[in-house]
Amino acid sequence: MKKIIAVILASFLTAASFSASYKNNTYQKLAREYTVKAQKALDAGEYSLAEEYAKKAEENAALSDEYIRLMMARDGAGLKLKTAQERLDFVKSIHGDVNFPIAFEAATSAMEKAKSSYDREDFVNAVKYADEVLASLEGIYEITPLPKYYVVKPWATDKDCFWNISGRPYVYNNPFLWENLYEANKNALPKKNNPNLILPGMKMEIPSIQGEYREGTYNPKADYTPFGTAKKTPVKEAVKEQAEAAAEEVKAEAEAVKYEPLPAESQSEDVTLSDEAVLESPAEEPKTEAPAEEHTSSPENYVSDGSAK
Repeated sequence: MKKIIAVILASFLTAASFSASYKNNTYQKLAREYTVKAQKALDAGEYSLAEEYAKKAEENAALSDEYIRLMMARDGAGLKLKTAQERLDFVKSIHGDVNFPIAFEAATSAMEKAKSSYDREDFVNAVKYADEVLASLEGIYEITPLPKYYVVKPWATDKDCFWNISGRPYVYNNPFLWENLYEANKNALPKKNNPNLILPGMKMEIPSIQGEYREGTYNPKADYTPFGTAKKTPVKEAVKEQAEAAAEEVKAEAEAVKYEPLPAESQSEDVTLSDEAVLESPAEEPKTEAPAEEHTSSPENYVSDGSAK
């Protein structure tokens, strides 16, 4: 009998050596109390009582391990959600929600599911949906914002006209799309029904035609990404350091100080056996036919000062 009880106590000590920072939970404290009582009963020759205490110690040790695993799962899921949310916030900060609406919407939906699962303590699915967030955002790249405005320059130096301006890479990269510029700016023209007459110094708006994000006034020194292309800088690189830090936290949690049973004399007296556990669809493509002859915005209709012939 004495040997059996000793084996049970040894088994408890092995189970209690669980790597976690939650080692001092109520279950663990109760297990320690029962261990001390079992040892005392064993030393006193009260084998039946010692066996009873030893079994209770073993049961509480198992409950403690289960509780610790749950808490570690919660922490791991929390770190995963934190990484996913930071990635989502970063993508929005570079206007990924505008430039990649379908992927961003999918990531947002998955993030909501991840948070809901976490709140229900369904940490397995919380991690699953957080991973879906990261996967949805994996293909999103930063796009250098195109200018929203352009200040017209003289024909003599820059050959500015709706046709030529539309064809520039930072505008539409296609001269046939000039009518988008005309429609957005005709009320600012000297004669709004004459697209051939634009004046130097006029601040022309460049409307977004495919949902692209635009800001500021054209700066000749800026390195713009041509319209219709993407200067790809992986989003994941921008948050790589954050992801690695989160992984290190999980690893550190798993390698936290292991539980070492306290000597009987150091057992807390304030824990009793009655303690309870505390536990996008792009915009429609504009017409691409060349402008009518009477409204042509071609070079031959301009004089050197930028005025129409």
